[in-house]
Amino acid sequence: MSKINHCIFCGRKIFGNQPNYCRYCGGKLKDLYENEDRKSTCLVCHQNIYHSKEKNLRCPFCGSIFHYKCVAKWLLRYNSCPFCQNRFVIPENPTVKSFK
Repeated sequence: MSKINHCIFCGRKIFGNQPNYCRYCGGKLKDLYENEDRKSTCLVCHQNIYHSKEKNLRCPFCGSIFHYKCVAKWLLRYNSCPFCQNRFVIPENPTVKSFK
């Protein structure tokens, strides 16, 4: 069984042994290792996604899965899932401090 190198929920690199959960987003990975050769379809390009061979992202809200390369430009521009339109990352509002 090969290791998954990236979390399909948040896209962050996974280090070490096969954990049960992603340490960055908390996504459950254990079932993914058991079914890592299963196929899904990218909702952008409609090509098969092979979980053990490619870097992928999954929307935490609707569960849609995308090739990272297909959805990266969309996320940079719109910061939302192309399918359900929920925000992927809600940036924190930076506080501006005055040094007067």
